[in-house]
Amino acid sequence: MKNQKPKSKVSYTTNQFTWIPIYQELAKELVNWQKRQNELISFLEQLRADGHVITPLNDKDENGFRFLLKEIDPFTFFGVFNRRIGYDQRLSILSRIKQHFKLKSDLPEDFNGVPVLNNLTSWFFPYLESRDRKDISKLWRVFQLALEKSPLKSRDFLQAFDDALKVKQTNLNLTMGLFWIDPSIFLNLDQTNRAHLKIKLPVNGLNAKFYAETVKQFDTSKKSFPQISLEAWGVENERSRMISESKRSYQVQSVKQPYRIENMAEDGVFLAEDKLKEILERLQAKKALILQGPPGVGKTFIAQKLGQALIGEIDRQRLEMVQFHQSYSYDDFVRGYRPLPDKAGSFRLQNGVFYNFCQRAANDPNHEYVFIIDEINRGNLSQIFGELLMLIETDKRSPEYAVQLIYHAPNEARFFIPSNLYLIGLMNVADRSLAMVDYALRRRFAFVALKPQYKNDLYRQWLLDRSMNADMVNLIIERMSALNQEIKEDPLLGENYQIGHSFFCPNGDDFSGPNNHWYQQIIQTEIVPLLREYWFDNQTKAEDAERRLLA
Repeated sequence: MKNQKPKSKVSYTTNQFTWIPIYQELAKELVNWQKRQNELISFLEQLRADGHVITPLNDKDENGFRFLLKEIDPFTFFGVFNRRIGYDQRLSILSRIKQHFKLKSDLPEDFNGVPVLNNLTSWFFPYLESRDRKDISKLWRVFQLALEKSPLKSRDFLQAFDDALKVKQTNLNLTMGLFWIDPSIFLNLDQTNRAHLKIKLPVNGLNAKFYAETVKQFDTSKKSFPQISLEAWGVENERSRMISESKRSYQVQSVKQPYRIENMAEDGVFLAEDKLKEILERLQAKKALILQGPPGVGKTFIAQKLGQALIGEIDRQRLEMVQFHQSYSYDDFVRGYRPLPDKAGSFRLQNGVFYNFCQRAANDPNHEYVFIIDEINRGNLSQIFGELLMLIETDKRSPEYAVQLIYHAPNEARFFIPSNLYLIGLMNVADRSLAMVDYALRRRFAFVALKPQYKNDLYRQWLLDRSMNADMVNLIIERMSALNQEIKEDPLLGENYQIGHSFFCPNGDDFSGPNNHWYQQIIQTEIVPLLREYWFDNQTKAEDAERRLLA
């Protein structure tokens, strides 16, 4: 998320928001293009052919068949250069747009305060398989009415606003799009801005009446809507930050960065938002969850992001992580006697990491805390948890079920696991050395299976959005999918031994560097050794798989 900066409270001495004039001019021009949508799509495809990082325009029908879009709305067109891509990429796209539409406004020197879309959900409408035939026209209508005089006092606009909200995938992005085209009138209610302004949505979701009332409430403040958005989003890119240093002075007060499910996809969690919500709901209900799957499916990474989504912000003080192993004990986890370094032969009672974390959570009951256990099935679970096995259960999270710890001080209060503490365990199901998980533990945890995501469109697009060569993306997906199919069909292995996609997720935001040499290194140093372990009794099979991967 290199474009998103932590929220800030900023004071300024000069004017800014140089993006506003060209955005408004483009909006007024696009009003006339509803019947020329095919030309807009062709223009964007030409930009893609010329090497620009463009929102994918491949539609999908109910049979899964993919084809180029045949219709597009103006908000999605704006979203092409208001996504999480680099400053230079955004400016380059906007430069071509200015040339194509013969816009007179100068190109901006900044994108400060501009809210941006999630790269993986940057359309304002769903695929054809889920789209109503009037969805695109609803978006065009609210766009056009928004540019008329006093739209928030217009019944037609408010009705069009509510109609547009019925389009799947639009939702709060509608307020973001309206802010783009006229930030003097419209307030964006994206998650970042709502958290900054402490706005709570109605129980039944956003509606035109609530939106108009909220805009009116904040329109009376001394700050403009762009200033409010800038306080929430921060300086939007490194180039505009460098430009601004010579033009303005400001004071910054850092606050914690909000984190929600919608942030997980852009970070590289390739699960549908509905699936992520379902997992989060199970964690909230059970308070103990195990993510299990073969190597490389991102268990640790997903657990951390899931914990942040549950907490609602990136706060390392409220998320702890340990890794179990064969020597890990109750003394390490809960409490035990440890030798005093300065007194030979002397010991003292010392609290373990989980005990301390429970105390931290108990002292802060209004916030959620998440404890992650990597390789949970590598430890002797009954020995490590001891009497805490009972306390994990959802209905035992209170002083009523508190127990006396094995090691306790005189008159010490009984111990319980607070209700605001959530456990996430991680389990590699492909490790032959591991014993079966204790059935007592199975009853206390909800289990979620994670699988390789090579064939997931989110994974493919995530790589493409970070400038990985399309041929390399196809090579990875095709060859690793074929290998996993072979592993699944092996009677001695099966789906639990598939190889996950995270082996082919380079670090950073620019994947233009990974080439055939990089791919061969991953195969030879990470994948092949795993295959030789899998087929230790049939090395010929491992060698054949290696040849196919490197062909």
